[in-house]
Amino acid sequence: MHGLSCDLPGPHAHRLMSPVRPADFIMPQIDSLAAVLVIIYPHQYQWTIALIQRTCGNYPHGGEISFPGGKLEEMEESRSAALREAQEELGLDPDSVEIVGKLSPIPTVATRYLVQPFVCVTETRPAWHPHPREVAHILEIPVSHFLNPNNRFQEIREINDLQVEIPFFKMANYKIWGVTAMILCELLQIARPLFVSRKQDSPDGEIYAT
Repeated sequence: MHGLSCDLPGPHAHRLMSPVRPADFIMPQIDSLAAVLVIIYPHQYQWTIALIQRTCGNYPHGGEISFPGGKLEEMEESRSAALREAQEELGLDPDSVEIVGKLSPIPTVATRYLVQPFVCVTETRPAWHPHPREVAHILEIPVSHFLNPNNRFQEIREINDLQVEIPFFKMANYKIWGVTAMILCELLQIARPLFVSRKQDSPDGEIYAT
């Protein structure tokens, strides 16, 4: 897979999986910067993306599905933060992957972060060593699952006393929504030809949770 050299669609792509809030909703001010790492690799004859289910705890995204990543440390660059967090959370060796580009930054509501996604590729499946206090499960999901429109749904949730329409990707009992779904949507929009051209013969994609 070559670098992501095309123009980024940004909000146009994000909108497809963005929560639909009331017209008078005001986005809170950004307080901090964060970075996440989209890890793409071949597994079971298919291009696969790694997501994590965070452990339940006293923080806003406990129990949710996300990319490995987190808040930047003082004087830290976004790229370094994404690799550091992936190493801390999943045991990923930074030297084993190639960062091929970055996607559009996205603000979060709950944590008031501006999240910068980076995309990396490795030709072999990483050896995972998840941090037990931070990662409940690793989800290895074929890209073909996200490309299938039958795996996209929506529901109404009450968030901060507001009725919000939430689009999400469904994988077995897991729901992927919010910033994570928006990042996936932009990735799929710009990299679809690469994934399709490199598709290998295999059964329909399965989800592997470890």
